[in-house]
Amino acid sequence: KLFGLGRYDTDRYHLFKLLNEISKSNSYNSYIKLQTPRIDKRKYSLLYSIKKILHLSLPKTPPSFFKDELHTYDELTPSIFRTIIASSDVIVDTSASHQDGLTARLMWALGLHKKIITNNRFVTEYDFYNKSQFLIIDDIFDVQYKQIETFIKNDLILDIGIIEKINKYK
Repeated sequence: KLFGLGRYDTDRYHLFKLLNEISKSNSYNSYIKLQTPRIDKRKYSLLYSIKKILHLSLPKTPPSFFKDELHTYDELTPSIFRTIIASSDVIVDTSASHQDGLTARLMWALGLHKKIITNNRFVTEYDFYNKSQFLIIDDIFDVQYKQIETFIKNDLILDIGIIEKINKYK
């Protein structure tokens, strides 16, 4: 039902955790994961603790995340990645703060006529934008459970004009 995959980031973690709760409570078959590079967990935890005690700048990823069900070291092959996107109803596309423009994931989801949850508010400026297809999340820390749940459950309504606009970007 839902597909979300990205590198660990505090903002993404907050959103993905909420999406995972929604997925579980509705018994959706979903793939919602955040990746980190492989590390020695004991050394990382020790380094994190020392930095915390000394009030030094902490790494972004807390050691507890490595035990979280959202955590994965796995990277999907391009073939598996495309298969999961194609078989999902809703694609999560969260851009990092340094990114601008549209991601390839968003374009694939758009071309496959999938619903998209994104934090990229600039998507509203494109002529293919359709409120039925996009849920724009301006503030990841102020996302409403019910808002996302309703978006996932509502049908996607595409008109021929939108499809023609999408096709011109292919």
